[in-house]
Amino acid sequence: MKRLLLEGVSGLFKGERYLVSPGLRMCVGRSRSCDISVTRTRAYRQIGGRVLNENKDFLRMSRRHFEISYEQGGAVRVRDFSRNGILVDGQRVREMLISPEDLGRGTIEIRFGNDEVLRLGLADATTSPEESEAHRPLHEMTPSSGFHL
Repeated sequence: MKRLLLEGVSGLFKGERYLVSPGLRMCVGRSRSCDISVTRTRAYRQIGGRVLNENKDFLRMSRRHFEISYEQGGAVRVRDFSRNGILVDGQRVREMLISPEDLGRGTIEIRFGNDEVLRLGLADATTSPEESEAHRPLHEMTPSSGFHL
């Protein structure tokens, strides 16, 4: 089964990429305890936590904003944990199951926080951390780095 590729399109996640193995559940948000934490992005490190934590727009991203589960059958479940919500392809959802067929048709975007967008798609067999295009960071999320389903 192909791996899931999450790509930051805008906001502090812009340029970050995450390669996700099947069977993993990951939390996304501001907290350092999240599997995919904004505090580990290049943009966050460049701007600095002190500056961002005083910014009201930054605080629209919850500490634990949402969870992505890449299930063994190839579906992706997205669960919102925040008060500010998430949009999946423009539709506000609390929880959504994205079928393998929908993933295979193209990319799906998750909007959250003030300006954050993560694009979900399937990685081809050759995508690897060593071959990250244009030297964009590619974080490999493996069973040792995420929660098992």
